[in-house]
Amino acid sequence: PKMEVIFKQGATELAHVSFGGDSKSPEGVYLKVSGSSAVKVVGKDTYDRLNVKPEELVEPPTAPSK
Repeated sequence: PKMEVIFKQGATELAHVSFGGDSKSPEGVYLKVSGSSAVKVVGKDTYDRLNVKPEELVEPPTAPSK
């Protein structure tokens, strides 16, 4: 896979999504979701929204100390 995204709620894994290479027809990116054997094609914008670099992640501000 080109990129894998795991969605969790607490310790429970809700979905494991794998993005593959580019698709020309239809245009987009190959996608596979855990629990399904189907390979789908999604728009490039879906991949781009989840493809973040560590330095782009924003940490919540810390509360001021009293």
